[in-house]
Amino acid sequence: MAPVKNTRSKSAQKAARNAAKATRTNDQKSLQKNVMRSLVTTVLEKENEVKQADKDRLPKNYYKELVKGFSSIIPTLTVKSLKNAVAYHKRKNRSKQNGANVEEQSLTTAALSDPSAPGSNQLHNTQEKQSNKGRPKQDFIRTNKILYSVAMNEVTKMTADLKQKEGILRNESFKKIVTEIRQKRNIPEDFEIKLKTVKRRMERNRMVVDAHECMGGVDTPLADIEPSLVQIVLCMTKLRQSLTSSQIIQLVNSSIEGTVHQEKLIAFKRQNKIDQPEEKLGKVGRNYIAAFLKRWKHVLSVNKAQKFELDRSKWATYSNFKHMYDCIEEALLSCGLAEKFDEPVWMDMKGNIVKKEEDAFGQKCTIKVTHPEYCLVGDEVGGNTSQKGDGHVGGKKYVCQKGCVPQQKASKRDKKFTVIGLTNLKGEPVMCVIIIEGTQRLLEVELGVDYLAELEGSEEDADFIKRNTGVGKRFPGGPKCTFKGKEVPCFVRFHESGGITGEILLDIFKTMEHYQLFHEARANGKTPFVLMDGHGSRFYLPLVTYLNNPSSKYCMSIGVPYGTSFWQVGDSKEQNGCFKIGTYRAKEEIMKERENLMMEDVGILPSDIVNIVNRAWDKSFARVEKNKKAIAERGWFPYNRNLLRHDDLRITMTEREAEEDRKLNTDRTTGSPSSFSSTTAASMSSISSCNTDISSLTDSFHSHHETSLITRNSLIPHPTLNLSSGMGMYVLKHIVRETDLAKAREEIEQEKKVGVRKKTLLKDVKKITAANMVKCGEYVIGKSVEEWIYEKELARQKAEEEKQQRLKARLDAKALKEEQVAMKKKKREEQRKENEKKKRIANEEKKKRQQKQYKERYDRAMEIMRNKRERRTWNIKDYKIILMALKQKSDGALPSTLNELSVCYDNWKDRITGEIAMEQTQVEEGQLSVESGSSVESGSSAVESPSSVEECGTRSSGAASSSTELEEDSTLRSQILL
Repeated sequence: MAPVKNTRSKSAQKAARNAAKATRTNDQKSLQKNVMRSLVTTVLEKENEVKQADKDRLPKNYYKELVKGFSSIIPTLTVKSLKNAVAYHKRKNRSKQNGANVEEQSLTTAALSDPSAPGSNQLHNTQEKQSNKGRPKQDFIRTNKILYSVAMNEVTKMTADLKQKEGILRNESFKKIVTEIRQKRNIPEDFEIKLKTVKRRMERNRMVVDAHECMGGVDTPLADIEPSLVQIVLCMTKLRQSLTSSQIIQLVNSSIEGTVHQEKLIAFKRQNKIDQPEEKLGKVGRNYIAAFLKRWKHVLSVNKAQKFELDRSKWATYSNFKHMYDCIEEALLSCGLAEKFDEPVWMDMKGNIVKKEEDAFGQKCTIKVTHPEYCLVGDEVGGNTSQKGDGHVGGKKYVCQKGCVPQQKASKRDKKFTVIGLTNLKGEPVMCVIIIEGTQRLLEVELGVDYLAELEGSEEDADFIKRNTGVGKRFPGGPKCTFKGKEVPCFVRFHESGGITGEILLDIFKTMEHYQLFHEARANGKTPFVLMDGHGSRFYLPLVTYLNNPSSKYCMSIGVPYGTSFWQVGDSKEQNGCFKIGTYRAKEEIMKERENLMMEDVGILPSDIVNIVNRAWDKSFARVEKNKKAIAERGWFPYNRNLLRHDDLRITMTEREAEEDRKLNTDRTTGSPSSFSSTTAASMSSISSCNTDISSLTDSFHSHHETSLITRNSLIPHPTLNLSSGMGMYVLKHIVRETDLAKAREEIEQEKKVGVRKKTLLKDVKKITAANMVKCGEYVIGKSVEEWIYEKELARQKAEEEKQQRLKARLDAKALKEEQVAMKKKKREEQRKENEKKKRIANEEKKKRQQKQYKERYDRAMEIMRNKRERRTWNIKDYKIILMALKQKSDGALPSTLNELSVCYDNWKDRITGEIAMEQTQVEEGQLSVESGSSVESGSSAVESPSSVEECGTRSSGAASSSTELEEDSTLRSQILL
């Protein structure tokens, strides 16, 4: 009965196992360990019984039955965990048996295939020693698969021939064949070659078997299409579109979809009882890609990707670099610094002519640089006094407490500087240039300060600076170079950016002329040559004019833009890399020296820049042999065009360029240095009948690696693959696109040769840059480029003048507009003031009218109150006249009936204050006559509201006849009315 499958999910199973582990006691742990050891021992004993019975594998479901029987004791026990425990026990025993002093175990295929090869006897003795120490036979077979395959194939073939010849196979004859093969292949005695195995092969008519089949296992059902898959992967790598493992899985699944290969895969999985859902039977997964990479590990590998700049990928092409070499070759010949060979020759790294390519370095040389001392190369190297961005020198590590991170003191004072090491093609330094960030020239920064050196004399001495300037003194100065017996001091300048400019570069050439470094060359009809990158400072018009002046002529050339890491000597690890490491070390040394001197400020100062450059110079630019190596590797001296063999450039070759390269190097047999080792090649030749055609793919890959040319014909996929959709279509699109780009590059190269492209682009170029020069086919900054720069400068100046005129016109128009706006604003302001004046006059007149109206109301009210002493004599009209004098804005309309008016008067009569209230009282009491009331009217305060009382206070009754008092009284009345 088939075992019941566990329906729980993997996460649930894992959670159950973790819970079981957490609840175990010490006794249970000990019991489970003992049970696991017993299970491992049982499995090993069973495997030995199977081997003695000459069987292939353990009984079916053997592991499952063991796990099922002991799952109650060990709940976490699974088939996989038991197999892992057995494998661990085997590895542990194997390492003990091999011992600590086992000699080298690896075998070269050449020694296996050729018994007379050097080291084969030593290899045999080593194997014999290892076998005497008890090395397992199976481990020996695994280590030497190719030996086993070759030996068994030869024994089987010889035995079959002997049986066919004699008609019968005797044991003595078989033993003679085995002995002969053992002596031929140096096979130890403990390595068994059984007659039973040979007879089985003869019965199956399989005289030759692959090495991996000898070790067991089955072939993949997709073996027929794997060579095509490898070709696709290699092509995508050359296109800088490398595929990940997941993408290769997608490629395989989309390529076999609906084909006979998918049917084979489904049949294979069903035959081997691989438990998968129906929809996954026709697809491969992670296990397949792991086995695929293992089968093709001699061709493929898995590595991390390296970022490749877009601009670099556009410019770093074989065509651009070949054209650069051609233009510079013409420049060297025209300068009289090189001679052309009648026929291209091979040269070694030192410039000596050799006959064989094996002794040569780079490609064939078409010219010989006869005066490398007059050819200068140089590039800027940036630096900073701050140690914040410094890396670890040589991966230096420090010992510290466990769990802690060692900390190192670092200066953060920021001061940028740039160093240019001008070197000739003989590797000799010609001049050191230092550009320091700053706008003011400082003598202590320019000369540098070495605090360890002792001072000579007193600071008051006239020759104090001179006596303390030089190597090993307080003011050491920058590195000095010697060229043609002339001492060239360090060139130091200050600039606010700390980088190179056209003015500084012009001063550098003028300084070299001042020391007459190349007067001898010009006297002999030679022109000095300078190779630099396409920085904007190289196109400074006064500099270009100076370089093309016959009295100070230099032939300056630029290289391929965005490809300086390939061709520029200053970017090499021998110069740039070593200089940066030297500066890191120098800053650390300076800080340690100051700490030893107990100085308060141990940080890096601007005056230390020259001292830092001095220490790093001797470890970088001053090393002649290292400079020669960097120059030769970039193909400048000897002029071997070595960069044209770079894989990143060869993948961009056109068919025409590939053909020209083959014609130039007609005696080349191996092409570029192959990535295949001799071991791999020999092993492939030994495996003569693999199901997959490995030899044909290897030859194809060798030829592809030789030219690195990718075309539509270079990829010949299997005819039954489905590449019409999915990842297959994605791959084909990229390959077709690269083919189209190659054709476009070929057309551009032809246009450059006939000069069509140069004439066309010169008219369209608006800005002078290195990229535009290269597009026009120019690398040398000569007379034509000077005229070009001059025209562009004139056009720029004219455009600038027109721009200034337009700007002036805009400013004038703006000023006029602003003036008009100001006039309008002034008029509006005057109009506003006039309106305010009119409004004020109107308000005053209104105020006077209101005051007059109030006075009339007041007079009428007072007249009534004096004439009619008793309130009961007041009628409706009298009440309204009196109440109108007391009414405020917040009050509503006056009532219409007499009673309501009387109540309203009782509520409002409190508003009467001062003498008016007194007068009202007297009037009501009959103590005041009408005549006396008239005097009160002219000299009293009048009725006022509570708010007016708060603002103005109680008004006195004196000085009633004065005009000021009358005005205050009228104002108060108006306020009460309002």
